[in-house]
Amino acid sequence: MKRFTLLSFYILALSHYLIDVSHASDSASDRQLAYSQQWLNLLHYKPTFFGNNYTSQIEDRRFFLTDDGHNNPELELAATIDAINQNQKNLMCRFPARIKWIHAQKRVHASALDNLTCPELDSWLKTINPASLTLVFPAAYLNSPSSMFGHTLLRINPGDNRKNLSLVSYALNYAANVSEVDNNFFFAFNGIFGGYPGALSIVPYYEKITEYSDIENRDIWEYELNLDKQEITQLMLHAWELKTTRTPYYFFTQNCSYLLLTLLEVARAGIDLTSPFQIKAIPSDTVRAIVDANLVKDIKFRPSSATIIEQRLLTLNKEQRTLVNAMVNNRTKLDQLKLNRLSKKSQAQVIEITYDILRYRAFATPSIRDQHAQYTFDLLAARSTINENNVWPDIDAPEHRAEKGHKSSRLAIGIGEHEGNKQLFLKFRPAYHDILDPPQSYQFGAQINFLDINLTYSENEDRINLSQLTFIDIVSLSPRNDTFQPISWKVNFGFEKKALKTRRADVLQVTPGFGVAHKASQNSMLSAFLDSRLEIGRKLENKHSAGIGPTLGYLLNTERLSAQFQLNAMRFFAGETFTHYRASAELAFHINTHASFRINIAREATFDRYTSQHTALINWYF
Repeated sequence: MKRFTLLSFYILALSHYLIDVSHASDSASDRQLAYSQQWLNLLHYKPTFFGNNYTSQIEDRRFFLTDDGHNNPELELAATIDAINQNQKNLMCRFPARIKWIHAQKRVHASALDNLTCPELDSWLKTINPASLTLVFPAAYLNSPSSMFGHTLLRINPGDNRKNLSLVSYALNYAANVSEVDNNFFFAFNGIFGGYPGALSIVPYYEKITEYSDIENRDIWEYELNLDKQEITQLMLHAWELKTTRTPYYFFTQNCSYLLLTLLEVARAGIDLTSPFQIKAIPSDTVRAIVDANLVKDIKFRPSSATIIEQRLLTLNKEQRTLVNAMVNNRTKLDQLKLNRLSKKSQAQVIEITYDILRYRAFATPSIRDQHAQYTFDLLAARSTINENNVWPDIDAPEHRAEKGHKSSRLAIGIGEHEGNKQLFLKFRPAYHDILDPPQSYQFGAQINFLDINLTYSENEDRINLSQLTFIDIVSLSPRNDTFQPISWKVNFGFEKKALKTRRADVLQVTPGFGVAHKASQNSMLSAFLDSRLEIGRKLENKHSAGIGPTLGYLLNTERLSAQFQLNAMRFFAGETFTHYRASAELAFHINTHASFRINIAREATFDRYTSQHTALINWYF
């Protein structure tokens, strides 16, 4: 009996030991899973500043099961496993991607999922029927603050009879939830500092095409992704988890492009897309990262309405263009134009391009739509009587795609001389492009410099000065012609050191301007602006100055050389009163898309004093 009792004691002790070992094994396994890259991706965890802890970039507490889940991957994993084992109500409707991943790790028994269902999710997936995904990149559009750097979204291509009809597919889009009453200034401020909640939405793709291609006149690049069915399903499940989540939208960091990178990281295990974009996520840079990660299998170009019209107008002869101008600008009746002098194909071209231009103008200015209604109907009726199809050549895609241009950060070092004073320069710009940077893949005549810092060492002063800090510098040169009549504009806002008659002053300035531009050739442009300028500084007379004056410019952009010549005069009439004249020439020699060499020469006249400055800089793009 004693032997039996002793044997029982040993068996019981051994069983407790094995259970403890099993629990320890489970605990170690869970800890390993909690810090696996896929779990961190699913919860959007990133290392803290010192790298010894993690915190989630999702700030909405509804995204977590525990109070401390925002900062504790282990605790959130344990809570999710417990919730699965307990068949917690609505768990599948809240976190289907997490559940699917945990189940794939064999951390819960298959039977634990039997009662975890979500009819709403099943219906949603059935309606969308995702079979493939396409990354869509609408090019930059300067006239909209939310689109200045471009935009990215995902097109969800159905696997049923809609698979060959991209316009009836769906768009997965992340954007700031903006108040309709906010103007551009408030949008920019709130966008930079996270003042808007970001929202993930799924809308019909044709709505986005109308918005970008027809209304905003933005060319679109479509990158077909090579995700398999399982990866697509995981991405869609994670999108479902995020679609009711609200988190601050940051214009330069956690923006539309950054969120799509997080979705792709969840879809395909083992890729790291977001690490290089913790400080800024410029859409063109994120497209390049996706291409470099071998996620793309095909690329297509979708031209905007404006691009189609511009290219088709180039194919018309002089007589055709004269007829088009008469029809567009005067709405001359068709029977008065004697179109029958032309061939049937030429007639069809004239009528079609006229209709397209009027339709374009109606989109741009809806108030004139009714004025054009009868005339556009007459055009369609006339076109229907001409038995000619495919009257236009194919639209040429740009030679360089979005990801082929220079990277958005720029570092420059150089030397110069101002009034005999030798200088050294160190410049840094985190984003994005100016009109003398290598032009490949960027819009001709468009410039956005953000947080451009200029440090200068002067031999006379024997010290380093912050000579200029530009918060934002935007130039939009939009050429005018008989068809398009846009207004060009620019704005510069920042701190700089200003030379006055007997002193130097640190001023905060804003310099807006409006004008017109005209293409002198395919690679050159003339412009004329009326600029205004407001300066505020303690050393200025009455602590401010205000002026206005013209600026004339010539811009040349080629693959190897860019050049800009400007003449400016500005009369300061308030505060500090004087007239300032400036003539400048700047040449940029593009070594490749990663480096360029610049020379700048300027001559200025202020208070009857003439000064000259010249600089030479080498620029690196990274």
